[in-house]
Amino acid sequence: MRELHWLWPGGRPYDPEYAAKIKVNPNSSAYLSHGGQTTNITSRRYFDRITYSDCIGRSGVSSLASALALPGLTGAPAGWTPMRYVSPQAVLTELDRL
Repeated sequence: MRELHWLWPGGRPYDPEYAAKIKVNPNSSAYLSHGGQTTNITSRRYFDRITYSDCIGRSGVSSLASALALPGLTGAPAGWTPMRYVSPQAVLTELDRL
């Protein structure tokens, strides 16, 4: 998901605490009054919102465990076979074993 944020002069987006206080002018610029000072804001930029989920799907494998699953690579170490059911602990144990 992409979100549009007002930017500090250095290019960093305003923290939510300050962003809630930003007032937009009719000319599409904005300003922020805080601590007796007013800052004119002229730049906005889109940022990707990244969310992480620890939910467990129908198969009982969390998204983290799926990301850690080792693919069956050609030339894999001797004795390695693809895992049928994965969990973060099982993947880490397999990596230690290899």
